[in-house]
Amino acid sequence: MNTIKCLKHEDGRKTRDNVEIEVIARRFFKNLFSTSGVSDMEHILLRVERCISNDANIMLTGKYIEDEVYAVVKGMGPTKVPGVDGFPTLSFKRCWHIVGSDINSYCLGVLNEEVIGRGAQILKVILKEYKSCLVQCVNFKKSTAFNSSNTSEEDRVLISCLLGVRYLNDPERYLGLPNMMGRRKKASFQTLKDRLKRRINGWSRRFLLQGGKEVFIKSVLQAISTYSMYYFLSPKNLCGELDSIMARFGSKKGM
Repeated sequence: MNTIKCLKHEDGRKTRDNVEIEVIARRFFKNLFSTSGVSDMEHILLRVERCISNDANIMLTGKYIEDEVYAVVKGMGPTKVPGVDGFPTLSFKRCWHIVGSDINSYCLGVLNEEVIGRGAQILKVILKEYKSCLVQCVNFKKSTAFNSSNTSEEDRVLISCLLGVRYLNDPERYLGLPNMMGRRKKASFQTLKDRLKRRINGWSRRFLLQGGKEVFIKSVLQAISTYSMYYFLSPKNLCGELDSIMARFGSKKGM
């Protein structure tokens, strides 16, 4: 068993007392992983030449306006970027006098970050109604939130306080499944492949007849993959690898 028998104080004194060893270790790692803050850098910044004028800075940091939203819509190709409703950009251009106010309201609310707090409150009301209708309650103490990289710290604190959830920098897994799916879907499902192999290795030393193997594959191995595939569309190459693993196990003679 690893153990620390002796440590040195900052003044060079050695100690073998367990209490003092704990104090020295705590102080060392506290200083190692803490910072005293950024020192005054004003004298350095004064020598850096400004590249952005005050007028340009006001324009860049100002809120978005309706004309900018319409300019983006107008610059899109007439048949490009159809939405989930199937309407191309041309439909919005020709009917802007009808739908323009709603589009401006939504886009400016998102771009100017005016809908974050209101959206969180609406979500909480929806979850409350969901509980009363289906007699199912959301446990906010066990719930987590994950935000994009451009979300400000103020918005994170606001949403966390309104919903009563904690934030994560890296999304966790829930019941063995990934909470979020990226482009690398194969890597997200690697644990599924590993679980299948571990279950087979656990039975590799047991003698199973062909009928027993068939029952084991259908009732155990396929159940592992079925649960995951019920919620996510698995990559084809992953499905092929899982089929190959089960086929090799089923074709072996006497384990």
